[in-house]
Amino acid sequence: MIQNRGRVYIARKLAIKNAQKIIIKYLDPVTAEPYWSNSRTKIVTWAKPKIFGPHSDVFLPTLLPSKGTEFLIMCVNCNEKTCDVVCQDCDDSFCTTCYNALHTKGNRKKVSERSEASLEP
Repeated sequence: MIQNRGRVYIARKLAIKNAQKIIIKYLDPVTAEPYWSNSRTKIVTWAKPKIFGPHSDVFLPTLLPSKGTEFLIMCVNCNEKTCDVVCQDCDDSFCTTCYNALHTKGNRKKVSERSEASLEP
């Protein structure tokens, strides 16, 4: 009887882990209400899937952008301002403030100087 309960507990935990890999939790930008989407079955529901029970859920919900901002790229450093500069060496997108703060010292400054020198005629 004890082994049976242990096996049920382990099987439930395994099923929850598998569901967390398949099911995606989104947050609606207008109402901030969560909804879940199963990527395999393409089922979308506003009710939390029963497999998660009362104590489990998807780890990181995906916050959807509001209408009109879906194609804006946010700064990878501060994640508050929109991207103004794309560094060709790092392949990262920065706002002007973060770009100037991160690319004025250290190895990034050396790489930026080298790339600027190679662009000069």
